Amino acid sequence: MDTKYDDEALMRFFREGLPESLQNKIMLRTDGEPETLDKWYKLAIMYDNQYKLVMANRKKREPIKPKIVRKEKEVTVG
Repeated sequence: MDTKYDDEALMRFFREGLPESLQNKIMLRTDGEPETLDKWYKLAIMYDNQYKLVMANRKKREPIKPKIVRKEKEVTVG
C-alpha cells in the first residue's frame, strides 16, 4: 500500500501505537532499534507472542483459591 508518509514516519506511527512496555522492549534490545518497518512488525509480533505465552503459563500455575461461603445467621425477633 502506498502512502504519502516515508518509512521513518510510518515507523514512528507504528511504534507510538504500541504499548509503552512493548516499545521499550524493542528499543532496548542489545543490537539496537529496528531500522525498517518490517523489522518493527516482526519484533512486535515476536515479543507479543512471548508475552502471551508467559501469561498463559502463569495462569496455569496459579494456585486455586478456595471459595469461602458464609451462611448468614438466622435472627429471631421475639
